[in-house]
Amino acid sequence: MSEESFSMDFQPDHWLVPAFLRKVDPVFSPPMVKVYLASSLTCVPDADVKDCELVTRVCKKVFGAYDYEGIRFHVYDPADVTKPGSIHTPEQVFETDYRNVVEADLVAFHVSTPSLGVGEESLIAATAMVPRIVIYRRGAKVSRMFLGTFTPAVATLQYDNEPELEHSLSRMMLKIARHIVKSARRRRPLMKKYEDLQLGRFIFKQRIRQQIPISDLAIELDTMESWLRHLERDSRIAATASHMLLQSLMEETNSSLTYRAGEPPVLHEDRTQDETREGSLDCLTDYVLSLKEWMPDIRVFRLWNDYVSQRQREHAEVIAYREGGHQIVSVSDWKQRDAELGLGL
Repeated sequence: MSEESFSMDFQPDHWLVPAFLRKVDPVFSPPMVKVYLASSLTCVPDADVKDCELVTRVCKKVFGAYDYEGIRFHVYDPADVTKPGSIHTPEQVFETDYRNVVEADLVAFHVSTPSLGVGEESLIAATAMVPRIVIYRRGAKVSRMFLGTFTPAVATLQYDNEPELEHSLSRMMLKIARHIVKSARRRRPLMKKYEDLQLGRFIFKQRIRQQIPISDLAIELDTMESWLRHLERDSRIAATASHMLLQSLMEETNSSLTYRAGEPPVLHEDRTQDETREGSLDCLTDYVLSLKEWMPDIRVFRLWNDYVSQRQREHAEVIAYREGGHQIVSVSDWKQRDAELGLGL
């Protein structure tokens, strides 16, 4: 047995310690890391189809069988979800792939064949600080722009055939695993801070308060409505949104976002509503965001405006001073109000 083979097989970091004695790391619960496989899917030349299948097969095999200190690897392949010919719209494909890239702990880029989609995924991963490995057939011409991306590759693997790629990737797994676990321990808590912030929900509430249609906001920010809807529904998107976009969102909704070292970000808005009205707005937000289909803004605003008008009438009639006073409109109450509103608004 060669020294190289021995170092490949003998990995005391993760197999000498019995599973039941390993410390449970709260960052890895469940003990799984996600590998996003970025490879050409659209307009792949016939001569390269088998090459793409080869890389996919090797990645799923090697990553799927590996165990690092009790942590396993799950490979997400977009071809299993949003492959060409699927029912997804272009916007849905981008949103789905974007979310899965930023939630990944590693992106494996197969770049033997030029691909616009892989180029998009490369920038998304770099902006989100997701580690990457680069895989390509020996002799393939790879874009210098791609290779120069500001997120350095943990490993670069060239190959002539399947056995060589499988052997090379297997040899590199310990180095790759150590790197992405270290990265995940840094990135995951940061992502959690932004997830807990619920920036999208906050923006949606601000739009309701100020009656800002999402179409108008999209025009002001020079972005697509579908992307803003995605941001409002997905609490993790804010973690990887550009500072320019976040700052623009804050300005357009009369709010602000502040940062302090070692503390979660804090959102600020001009809150002039009483606790009952604020609680009712929270419940309206919960109701709308729970719906499978996006409710048109005109309907959301109508529900809120009817509620505000009702509150004003009650004040005028001095009903607010009766026993019990105002009650928060619950999620089920909003559902009933929505049903009573009817289809004609």
